[in-house]
Amino acid sequence: MISDNAINDILVKPLIPGVTLHAIVDAFHSGTILDLPWVYNENKWKDNRPPSGVNKGTSGGRAISFSACKDNQLAAYTSAFCAEKFMTGAMTCLFVRAIWENPDITYQGLLDYMHKEIEKVNRARSPLLKVLQRKIDQEPVLSSSEKFNTNMKFKL
Repeated sequence: MISDNAINDILVKPLIPGVTLHAIVDAFHSGTILDLPWVYNENKWKDNRPPSGVNKGTSGGRAISFSACKDNQLAAYTSAFCAEKFMTGAMTCLFVRAIWENPDITYQGLLDYMHKEIEKVNRARSPLLKVLQRKIDQEPVLSSSEKFNTNMKFKL
C-alpha cells in the first residue's frame, strides 16, 4: 500500500511555479489521497494541515484533487448513472458527464453536479430497492495545495 504521505512527497511537493496537477481519483477512502492542506467542504475551505506543522504543499506549483469520497467512505461501483446499465465508478461517470454537458463548468459546478446526481439517484430508489440495494453513500471531495476561487472555470 502507498500512503498519502508518500503520494504527497512524490507528486505534490516537487511541483514548481507554473505547474498544476489535477488528480481525479475514483477509489475507496480517497478523500485526502494527496494529503493536501486545504479541503473544500460546505462551500468553504477547511484547514487540513497536520498538527505537526509538516508542509504538505508544493514547491510553488498547485495541486488540486477531486476524490470520489471522504476518507471513511466507499466509492460506488454502479450502473445507476449509465443508460446502458454497465458498471462504472460513480464519480468517474458523473465527472465526465458534467464536463460533457457543460464545457464551461467551474470547480464548484463539478462538485455540486456530482453531489446532486448522487442524491437524485438515492431519492429515486423504489421502496423495494431501498431494501435490496445499498444507498450510494459517498461525498465527492475537492482538496488543494492552496485556497482558490471555486467559481473559476475548470480546465486541465
